[in-house]
Amino acid sequence: MKIARLAAQSRSQLDERFRKLGPADRYPAPVRGWIKAIREALGMSQMQLAKRLGIKQPFVVELEQSEARDTIELATLRRVAKELDCTLVYALVPNKPLGTIIRAHARSRTGAGGRSST
Repeated sequence: MKIARLAAQSRSQLDERFRKLGPADRYPAPVRGWIKAIREALGMSQMQLAKRLGIKQPFVVELEQSEARDTIELATLRRVAKELDCTLVYALVPNKPLGTIIRAHARSRTGAGGRSST
């Protein structure tokens, strides 16, 4: 019973944090990725970013392309963000309140008579 109460409290706290963020569609990534968008907005060349990262310029091209393809590693993105004087914000934002998701999952597991289908 204590575990269920803690889970409910955790859901409530997370839902409150998500409400403050607003809908996830408020934060779409630029088509070419955040690295390139911010680098260009700062007036920074690929060569300048490469120097800050201690890598060669062609690898910056690879980083930007990797981010745009959603294949970049979080640790790499965090490192690049730091060199662009940015903070990487990483979150899984539910599309509905967590309690609603739990109820939907529970309904999908039970049959019409309320018996579990598993």
